[in-house]
This record gives sequence, C-alpha cells and structure tokens, in this order.
Amino acid sequence: MAHAEEKHTPFRPAVAILREKLADPDKVVVCPGIFDGYTARIALDAGFDAIYMTGAGTAASVLGQPDLGIISLPEVAGHAGMIASLNRNVPVIADADTGFGSSLAVARAYLVRIKADVRARKECGRDIVIIARTDALQSLGLDEAFRRLKAAQAQASRELVPIPCLLNTVGGGVTPAVDAAEAKIMGFKIVLWPILSLTYTYSAVKAAMRELKETDYVDPTPNGQGGIKEVFEVCGIEKAAAFDCGVGGDSMNGGFF
Repeated sequence: MAHAEEKHTPFRPAVAILREKLADPDKVVVCPGIFDGYTARIALDAGFDAIYMTGAGTAASVLGQPDLGIISLPEVAGHAGMIASLNRNVPVIADADTGFGSSLAVARAYLVRIKADVRARKECGRDIVIIARTDALQSLGLDEAFRRLKAAQAQASRELVPIPCLLNTVGGGVTPAVDAAEAKIMGFKIVLWPILSLTYTYSAVKAAMRELKETDYVDPTPNGQGGIKEVFEVCGIEKAAAFDCGVGGDSMNGGFF
C-alpha cells in the first residue's frame, strides 16, 4: 500500500521566534502564566505562541510552598526544561526568582544561564534571551526602579532597538490589568499574566473540593468537560500513540476509551 509522504513543519528555535515577535512593531506577546506540564499543555492547546513559567507557581506545585526563595536553581531549571520540551517551537519565559539566595547565588544563577547560552550557540547555532526585571517600584520607589532598569539596559544586547519592555499583570497586585491593545499604546511588547493558572486552579478546584466535602458528591465532568478523555488528549496521547505505532508498537492500536 502506498502512503502519502508526511509533511513536517521545519524546526525553528523558539528563541528565534521570540526575537521575531519582539522585533515586529505590530506585535504584543501575551503570555499566560503556567506552573507545570499540565497547565502548559492547556495553554499550548489554546494556541498561545509563548508561555510564562511562574516562579511562584513552580514553588507551589513542586514544593507546596510559598514564593519565599525556598525553591532551588536545579529545581527551577529542571522544571523549565520539562516545560520547554513540550513544544520546541513555542518560547517559554521562565522566572529566575530573585537569584536563589545571596549575591553569590545570584551570580551563579546567571552564570548558569550564560553557560547555557554559549552551549546553545556552539551546539545548534541558537541562544537564549535574558529579560531583566525589577520589583523595586513598590518598596524603593520609581527613581530606584528606573535606575536599575537603565543599568540593565546599558548591558543589554543591541539586537533589539528600542529595547522592549514587559508588563507583569498579577491578580491582586498593584499593577492595573490592561489588554494587549492598551499595553501596546503604553509601549509594552510583552504582557505576562503570571498567576493566571494558579488563580483559576485555586478557584475551580477549591469550589469542587468544598462541594465534595459538604455533599459527598460532585459533578465528575462539569459542563460536560474535563473527563479523562479530554485530560489525556490535551496531554498529547494521540501524538504518543502515533509515535508508538510508527516505531512498530501495537499496544495502543486498540484505542484508549
């Protein structure tokens, strides 16, 4: 039997895609915050072309702890690597926290990133993008925040001129929430919604847990969605089955549901 030749989309490094988006004068990159492989899969399934791995969400999901500098550099790096591997064509912006400790730990954290950049350039001709961020506004004031950002700008790459700015929209925080169009008018190129997944997971799961606790019953598929079939599908079960079949496996030929 003759088979049609499968067409493959040429691989393009995620970092190159991100740089193109930042260089596009008409583009604002909107990144939903995700905190694990599952929420990353949901964001990818929704069609986002960039995602943000929140440090707070990583601490909560990996350790069950608040965002107080408890999580380590290896834990964050491993988590980010897993998420980035889910779709190599979608940029993942990963939170490096506050540097994982003292000034020496901060230097080590960014040395790790610089080494990763050098290794990526040597091995496959691509690099990473380091985004400078300051949280000094609330505690130290606008002048200090500007000073820190200008210091980072002085060390920045000249590949992107003007240097793009990022808006961090945290639910319950002091930064007002705006849509992409308004963010563009204000001069921003990236808009993060860092705790989006945390917020909606909290509200939905808490409501379901409360209902089950109080009534001993809860709708197993609210609004007809979220059953085991949908969960497995969003995690890529069909692609996994196709791969298994393609290499001669037959354990998944009978289907799953």
